Amino acid sequence: MSTNAEAQLAIETRLNANWTDQGVELRFENEARKIPVGEHLRLSIRNLRPFEVGYSAGIVRYRRPGIIWVQCFVEAKTGTQRARVIADAVADIFEGQQFGEITCREAEQEELGDDGEGFWQVNCKIYFDHDYDRSY
Repeated sequence: MSTNAEAQLAIETRLNANWTDQGVELRFENEARKIPVGEHLRLSIRNLRPFEVGYSAGIVRYRRPGIIWVQCFVEAKTGTQRARVIADAVADIFEGQQFGEITCREAEQEELGDDGEGFWQVNCKIYFDHDYDRSY
């Protein structure tokens, strides 16, 4: 995999293919959609600074780390259990998995609480890498 766009497509495809809770709407960054009315996820992908990991015969291998950032929203004032169940399901899709050139590592959950818009928010962050080669 050589581009961040290809990594994004692979991550979005994996989430779409493996998400089974039909009661939770999947949302992606910069999509034109109505304001959500029920449980939903919002996927964001953050690319971090790449670094060189090898060199051989005019080819440099770079590693691009990143974060799969999934915001999990449930109705406010209904407790935290459901948000944790959803975040755990997201973690199960990615944590420790390899697909294509992407290697996912640990998943971390962060409870943000009431978002002021009627939802309770828990974020699930999964750290990942993908490598690419560049000829010189």
